[in-house]
Amino acid sequence: MLDRCRRQKCAAYKNYGGRGITVCERWESFENFLADMGHRPEGKELDRIDNDGNYEPGNCRWATTSEQALNRRSVAYAVIDGERKPLVHWAAQNGLKAETAKARYRKGWPAHRAASAPLRVPASATIDGQTKSIRQWCAIYGVRYPTVWHRIARRGIDPKTALTLPIQKGRHSHDL
Repeated sequence: MLDRCRRQKCAAYKNYGGRGITVCERWESFENFLADMGHRPEGKELDRIDNDGNYEPGNCRWATTSEQALNRRSVAYAVIDGERKPLVHWAAQNGLKAETAKARYRKGWPAHRAASAPLRVPASATIDGQTKSIRQWCAIYGVRYPTVWHRIARRGIDPKTALTLPIQKGRHSHDL
């Protein structure tokens, strides 16, 4: 903890002291650290609850390696119904592969949608008060079904938008 935050020659310094992470003055004394944190439980290491916060009482805990792996800057979180969890936990809970949720998130999907259940193309859609099959809507709007399927299932676009997006010339419909 002290090396990471203070010693510039430490390999990890750039991710700790180099980005402004400090150790509170109280923990200059090991006795104070021990009084606040207690002895390290077997199989656990010191972890900051807020990854951008300092090493100080209230922001540190003893955590397992798997708990620490979810407490990195690169881990995406989603808030669904007021509950905050890692994207991969929501994905698992919703029957979705973690890699699918991560890929969706990297493509710019909002985290709560990226971690939602696998998207399916509905059999029908209601647009302007009229309900028709997706294939019927494709015929009306003059859009190929594979294009609409891709937009809904792969890109997460709602049916009305999927049917009305313009097709860009020179591009394959499945790329849209």
